[in-house]
Amino acid sequence: MAERAQTAMRRIAELNDMLGRVDKLAGEIKDTTEMVGLFDESDEATRKELAAQVEVMGHELEALEERAMFRSQKDSRGAIVSIHPGAGGTESCDWAEMLYRMLTRYIELQGL
Repeated sequence: MAERAQTAMRRIAELNDMLGRVDKLAGEIKDTTEMVGLFDESDEATRKELAAQVEVMGHELEALEERAMFRSQKDSRGAIVSIHPGAGGTESCDWAEMLYRMLTRYIELQGL
């Protein structure tokens, strides 16, 4: 019973996080749209600011889309990843270590 409650609470937290991110992005889109309406085309500083905001929103949207792809119950399960350097001596061992660090950093940044 406690395990089911814990699973439900984890799922609720995930959904609340997703909704919060979507609401934040929607607010940013609304603010940027309003800024575009007031935009003076000769103002280079505003143009750069808008371009930067659009780029940040694009990255956030991509992150949300990626997160949405992994939404089934099985996606929250752990995974085992094996990296074997194989033949190639020191260079292949170095490459395997770099790949391991990249994967672990990505997993940590994604909160997985």
